[in-house]
Amino acid sequence: MDVRDLFKTLVSLSNFNAAKIADLAGVKRPNLYTWQGGKTQALSDGNIESLFNILGIIKGKLSPEIVYRWQVDFEVDNLKSVLKHFVSQDFLNQAVIYFIEIDGYNETESKKHNLIQIPQPTGNLTILISAENRQAVGFPVKSAKLGFGKDSEKVNISSEQWLNWWDATLLSSTQFWTEFSLYLKTFNSESNTYNDQQDIDQLNAYQSIITEKTAENAGLKAIVRSLLRELRIVNPKNTLLNHENRDLIYREFYEHELSKMRKDD
Repeated sequence: MDVRDLFKTLVSLSNFNAAKIADLAGVKRPNLYTWQGGKTQALSDGNIESLFNILGIIKGKLSPEIVYRWQVDFEVDNLKSVLKHFVSQDFLNQAVIYFIEIDGYNETESKKHNLIQIPQPTGNLTILISAENRQAVGFPVKSAKLGFGKDSEKVNISSEQWLNWWDATLLSSTQFWTEFSLYLKTFNSESNTYNDQQDIDQLNAYQSIITEKTAENAGLKAIVRSLLRELRIVNPKNTLLNHENRDLIYREFYEHELSKMRKDD
């Protein structure tokens, strides 16, 4: 798939439009639009990499370290195109598809979602799926539609838990699978390949780490809110009071630190 077509397809799956992704990546919107129009010289390789980083494509690959959250229509063509671009058919055939129902909705308001887990040599890929059409009833993805993978169990998730996963700024696969495992009915090899590789001690260790980090994050967020309130009084026009500007700063330092850790590995 051409790099511009790949970008367009990934944008269609994401929660952002192209303009928002350009802003988050620090790329000028007119340059992005010119590049999308076919002028390759409009963007440097570094800018293109930054755009794809925002979409979760790290060094040209899907990362096993994060959970992808994609909106998919019922034709699933874009989903299939992206997965086949990055993942070999042998691994796609081993994909496990969970059916997620959100507690708290009545039958006429039912919102059903999917989780796809794909094995990879470097670690399992994790993808949460939500139907793009909010009025649609039923699961957007099944193995019969994709043409690969195998259907697994139906899992009931609380609406609060789902929103925590879906709306998180960054959702690590370690955190997600530790929490998701609590909702699973079975732990056999057919329905949950990930948990076959994890023992109870590891899960407890992960849960302890998550609890500690959650408490640390809560404390840090409280300090930040307090500082922002003081800043609003002293300098109400400061750029840090703009939520999007703070997101850009966060993303810049996050990507920088992540790249350093990967180099160390």
